[in-house]
Amino acid sequence: MRSPDSLTLVKKFEKSSKTLEHISQIRWDGNYNFTERIYADKAKWWTDHWVFYGVNRTFRTDDGKFEVQTVPTMIGFLKKPPEDFDRVERIAKEMNLTQLGEYIDKLVEEGQSPSRYLVDWHDKIAFPFVCLIMAALRVPFAVKASPRGGGIASGLGLSLVVAFSYWVVHTLFISLGHGGYVPPVIAAWGANIIFGLTATILVLQAGT
Repeated sequence: MRSPDSLTLVKKFEKSSKTLEHISQIRWDGNYNFTERIYADKAKWWTDHWVFYGVNRTFRTDDGKFEVQTVPTMIGFLKKPPEDFDRVERIAKEMNLTQLGEYIDKLVEEGQSPSRYLVDWHDKIAFPFVCLIMAALRVPFAVKASPRGGGIASGLGLSLVVAFSYWVVHTLFISLGHGGYVPPVIAAWGANIIFGLTATILVLQAGT
């Protein structure tokens, strides 16, 4: 977990007893100069703060020297309550664009990778354009269609094929984005680009 003045690593959280195990924390000042490193075997939540146990502390003194101190207990420089450690990962579909953006900012602030959620954020913008793309894809077929051939049945069948193809390609790109194989923007807009270009080419050819 990252904050403006520290970086903290916690190996284990015990929900029932509200305890942390093997805590390592590095702290710095406003100019990003190292101030201290704290290692604790254990930490327990008391009302509104964490108490560290079995502490080994390396800190910089006022004259620039480093000192090592071992103390049995101390109040820890950790502001997150136990509820934050027990946080359940929110599903992107349950959040709107603004909420998802705020959640991504929070992950970045904590030093976590937001790549998966960036894919979902871009997808919320890109996916509504599928309506325009599907409509554009129908234009060249409507121009070339014979009044006597096909009718409603052929139009419905073609629409289902195009829609299914889009869904397969879009799902593939999103999966690649979640896996980190392609950038979030490409993952969200890849299917739109492919089918949008296809629609443009077909419309231009139908016009000639």
